[in-house]
Amino acid sequence: MTPFRAGAGRPPGGSHLLTFDAEHWYEGYRLRGHGGWERLPARDPATIERLLRLLAEYDQQATFFTTGRFAAEFPSVVRSIVAAGHEIASHGFGHVPFPRFGGRPAFRDDLQRSLGVLGNLAGQPIRGFRAPLWIVPESDRAWMLEALASEGLTYDSSQFAWGLPLGARAKRPIQPYRVPLGDGHSLWEIPPSVLTVGICRLPAAGGFYLRLFPEAVVRAALRQSADALQPGLLYLHPYDMDPTCPRLPASWYFLLMRYYRLGRTEGVLRRLVQTFRFTSIATWIASQPVPA
Repeated sequence: MTPFRAGAGRPPGGSHLLTFDAEHWYEGYRLRGHGGWERLPARDPATIERLLRLLAEYDQQATFFTTGRFAAEFPSVVRSIVAAGHEIASHGFGHVPFPRFGGRPAFRDDLQRSLGVLGNLAGQPIRGFRAPLWIVPESDRAWMLEALASEGLTYDSSQFAWGLPLGARAKRPIQPYRVPLGDGHSLWEIPPSVLTVGICRLPAAGGFYLRLFPEAVVRAALRQSADALQPGLLYLHPYDMDPTCPRLPASWYFLLMRYYRLGRTEGVLRRLVQTFRFTSIATWIASQPVPA
């Protein structure tokens, strides 16, 4: 086991947060109504096993936001994630974008289905949720957080506050914060990291943006969080580390977002876990003071 190299950019007294969205590699095609993936063999379990070996090599801990559908198809993968000391959180059951639910009952059903599958496989409480595509309409946000809290969850990680300060998204907090709920309770919101440059917030936290921007931008975002005495949050999908993933017919824009520079991701991640200390969201929350 190779320990991480302590360096600049670690939040005083803590670690940054490392997260993965564990879903089928073809979810983007499914969302756009494209087929062809049905005839291809599974490949995500092998990618996740390789990822788990990398994290073990550097003694790093992460949160895996996992869809219920993926967990039901690959239960041994979920058990391997837990056995390696990582956290399982919910990414919904069917990877349905929030606007497609059409109301609260459908969202609650999808959430409960995911929590049932994940909880049974993980053998540990499911504490967190991340909405597919980072989409939660502002008009639905309050009742969604209440729904999460009513199911025993303690945090959400669905707000990505990047862009110019012209819309509501770029005016949201960029560091973890507590959202007040009824009866004096609260729920954590844990946003991905951004790099603030003047009035602009660059989405440097991972996924396509980790592949798009120079590695120095990702490092600067983590160090900026550390300077604010807060953890940064990095996110990836297992398919971000799969450069030979099949390419099916789709728009040029989707193919660019989905496949651009996949071959560099694993190297960047390896260098980041060599430099920075990471942990799961649940572990970080457990280290925070309980509000009076």
